[in-house]
Amino acid sequence: MKKLTDKTVSIRIITYILLAALLISLVLMLRLGLYTNPWGDDYEYAKYTRSFQEAYGRGIYNALRGAYYQAMQSWYCWQGTYSSIFLMAFAPLGFGEQYYFIGPFMLIIGLTCSTIVLAKTVSGRIFGFDKDSSTCFSLAMAILTVWRLYAPNEGFYWYNGGLHYVGMHSFMMLFVATAICIMSNRKTVTIVLSIIAATLLAIVCSGANYVTALQGLLVLLLVIIIAAVKYQKKAFLYTPVLVMYIVALRMSIIAQGNVARASKFIGQSMSPVQAILHSFPEAAKHVWEFTGVFTIVFMIAIAPVIWKGLKGASCKFRLPGVFVILGFCFYATSYTASLYAMGRADIARMLNAAQLTLQFVLIISEIYFIGWLRGKLSKVVTDIGYWWVYAACVIVLVVSFAASKEERFRYVPYGAYYYVHTGEAAAYHDGYLRRVESIKEQGPDVRVVPNIFRPAYLFTGELSEDPMEQDNRLMTEWYGKNSIVIVDEKVD
Repeated sequence: MKKLTDKTVSIRIITYILLAALLISLVLMLRLGLYTNPWGDDYEYAKYTRSFQEAYGRGIYNALRGAYYQAMQSWYCWQGTYSSIFLMAFAPLGFGEQYYFIGPFMLIIGLTCSTIVLAKTVSGRIFGFDKDSSTCFSLAMAILTVWRLYAPNEGFYWYNGGLHYVGMHSFMMLFVATAICIMSNRKTVTIVLSIIAATLLAIVCSGANYVTALQGLLVLLLVIIIAAVKYQKKAFLYTPVLVMYIVALRMSIIAQGNVARASKFIGQSMSPVQAILHSFPEAAKHVWEFTGVFTIVFMIAIAPVIWKGLKGASCKFRLPGVFVILGFCFYATSYTASLYAMGRADIARMLNAAQLTLQFVLIISEIYFIGWLRGKLSKVVTDIGYWWVYAACVIVLVVSFAASKEERFRYVPYGAYYYVHTGEAAAYHDGYLRRVESIKEQGPDVRVVPNIFRPAYLFTGELSEDPMEQDNRLMTEWYGKNSIVIVDEKVD
C-alpha cells in the first residue's frame, strides 16, 4: 500500500495533459469567435480605417493611415491612450464586417501566447526552473488565465473592449518577458535585439489603458532593480527602454483629450491619495470573485511542479510574508487609475485586467513561498507530486463543476462549447445578419426588432428606442442613415 501511495506523476506526463487540454479549449473558444458581432465603439474607432480605404484605395497602408488619424483625433479630443486607440482603430471590422471574427481570434491567441512566454521567462530566467518544469508551468498558467477570464464577452468576444484591456495586458506581458531577457541574455546580438524589442513594446504599453501603463512601468523598475543587484552594470542597458517608456507615457498623460474626458466625470473622480487608499479595499473585495475553488485547486496542483522546478534554484527566498504583501500592493494598482479618473472600478473589461494581474501575483507569490519552504524542508522532502494529490484535485473540480451551473460557466471553454452546441450563438449571429440586411434595405430612418437571443459570452448590449443614444448613433453613422431605433413590433 505504501508503495502505491508513494508513486509520483512525471512532469512530462503532466505537460502532455496540459497541452492537450489547452489545445482543445482553444478550439472551442475560437469556434465561438466565429459568431461574434461588432458593437458600440467598434463602429466608432474603425470608421476611419474604412473611410480612408474607400477614399484612397483598399489596402493595409490606407487602413494604417485611417487608424493613425483616429489615434490623433482621440488624443486631441478624448484621451491619450494612443497605442490602444490605434490598435482599436486598425480593426478587422475596418476591412469588412465579415472579418470581425479575426479580432476575437487575435485576443484569445494573444493572451495564450503572451502568458506562456512570460510564465516560461519568469520561471526559467528568474527562478531557475529546469526546461521541463518551466514548460509545464507555462502551459498551466495559460490554462489559468484563458479558462477563467472574468468577463469573456468583454475580454475575448468584443474586439474594442477586449483589445483595450486584455489585448494591451498581453502586450505588457510580452514587454516584461523581453525586459527580463535583456539581463539574462549573454550574447551581444541577443541583448541588442532584446533592447530594441523592449523599447518598441515600451511605446505600446505606455500608450495603453492607464492600468496597464502604470503596471508596466512598475514592473520595469523592478526588473532594473533585480538587474542592478544581480548583474550590476547590466542595469544601464535599460536606459533606452526606461527613457522611452517615460517619454511615451508623458505623451499619453498630457493629451489634450484627457481634459475633455475628465470633464465627464466631474464630481465623481478621486484625488490621487483617495484613489490609492480606496484601491486596497476594492482589490480585497474582488479576490474571491477572481479566484474561487478552481484557483485554490490549481495552486495545490501546480505546487509539485514548482517544487521540482526550484530544485536547482540559486535564489534566496527571504521574508515571504513581505513578498506577498508587496504583491498585493501591486495587484491593488489595478484599480487606482480607474478610481482616480472615474471614481469607480467596476467596469467588466477593466476587471479582466485586474484578474490577470491577481492570477500572476498569486502564482509568483506561491513560487516564492515554496522556494522559502524548500530551503527549510529540502533535506526531508524530496518530492510532493504524488498521484493521489492530482486525483484529489480532479475530484474536487468535477464535483464543484457538476454541483453549480454558475461555476460551470466560469470555465470559458465550457461556456463557448455550450453556446455553440445549443445553437444560441448561431441564432444570435443570424439575428445580427438579418438586422444588417434590414438596415441596408430600409430608407434613411430605420426600425429594427430586438435580438431575442443573448448568449452571455457574446452579448454586450442592445440598441435603444432613442435614436440619440450613443450606440444607436454609432451604428447610424456607420451605415449612413439618419436614425436607427429598436421597436417591439415586427418590421416589414
